Amino acid sequence: MTPLPELACPFADEVHPGAAAAERHTLAWMARFGLVADPVEQRRFEGSRIAWLAARTTPAARADFLPLLADWMMWLFAFDDAYSEETAAGSDPGELALLLTRLLHVLDHPDEPLPSDAPFAASLLDIRQRLGAQLTPAQLSRFAASVRAYFFAQIWEAAGRARRETPTPAQYCFMRVDSGAVPTCVALIDAACGLVLHEEELAHRDIRALTRMAVNAACWANDIYSENKESRRGADPCNLPRILMAQDGMTLAEALARTAQMHDREVQAYLVLEARVRPEVSGPVRQYLDGLRSWMRGNLTWSQETARYRDAPLASAGTS
Repeated sequence: MTPLPELACPFADEVHPGAAAAERHTLAWMARFGLVADPVEQRRFEGSRIAWLAARTTPAARADFLPLLADWMMWLFAFDDAYSEETAAGSDPGELALLLTRLLHVLDHPDEPLPSDAPFAASLLDIRQRLGAQLTPAQLSRFAASVRAYFFAQIWEAAGRARRETPTPAQYCFMRVDSGAVPTCVALIDAACGLVLHEEELAHRDIRALTRMAVNAACWANDIYSENKESRRGADPCNLPRILMAQDGMTLAEALARTAQMHDREVQAYLVLEARVRPEVSGPVRQYLDGLRSWMRGNLTWSQETARYRDAPLASAGTS
C-alpha cells in the first residue's frame, strides 16, 4: 500500500462531548429506517463512527442538534454507498435523476404524501421535518439549495460514468465542491451552533471564498484518505489522485503528493484571507469561521481514525 502524505491542518482538534451518545442514536436511527440492510454492511457502518464525524466537525453544536447532524451524515454515507460508481444505479443518470427528483419533492413538500415509502425517502422526510422545527426559513432554504447542488453533482458523475469519460482535474475540482456534500453540512453550522447570521454576511465575497477553501480542503483530504477504498471497490473511481494519474500520467505516489500539495496550499490561502477578514466581521461570523476551521481539522482526524476507508464489501443499491 502506498503511504499517505502528511497534510497541513494547524487548527484545534476538538470533539463534542456528546459524540458517544450521538453514535448510539444514529446507529439506531439507521436501523429503524432500514438504510443499510446487509448485516456485513451494518457492521462496517458501526466501525465508521459517523456520529464522531459530526462531533469533530461541529464540536460547538447544541446538544440537541448533534444527533440530527449525525443522522444527516449517516443518510449521506448510506446514499453514497447505495448509488455510487460501483453500482448499476450510479451509472444510469436517467434513473438517478428520477430518484433524486422524488427525494427533492420530499425536501420541498414535507407535508405531502411520500412519493415512495422506500428507506431513503422516509428517512429524508424525518430529517426534513426535524430541520423544519429548528431552522429559520432562510436557513432551511440555504440547506435545501446545497442539497440540490449535491444531487445535481451526482447526476453529473453518473453521466460521466455512463459515457466512460474521465473529467479533467479542473472539471473535477469545480464539481467536487458539491459532489462531496460538505456544503450541505456547512450550511447547518449556524443552526447547529445557535448563531444568528444574516444571509448578506454569508453571501459576502470573502466569506464565500473562505467557505469554498474550507470545503476544498476537506474534500481533497477525503480523496487522499479514501483512495485505497475507492480504488479497490470500484473499477472507475472518481477521485482527484486517480484523475491526476489518468490525465497527467503520474504514479499513485506522485498523484497523492500533488493532491496533498493542493490541500496544503488551500489551507494556507484560507489562513491568509481569514487573517484579513476576521477583524472586520461580526462575532457570529467569527464563530462561523471557527466552524470552518473545525470542519477542516475534524474531517481530517475522523478520516485518519474511521474504519470506513479500509477495504470492505459494498452493499447493493436498493430502491428509494
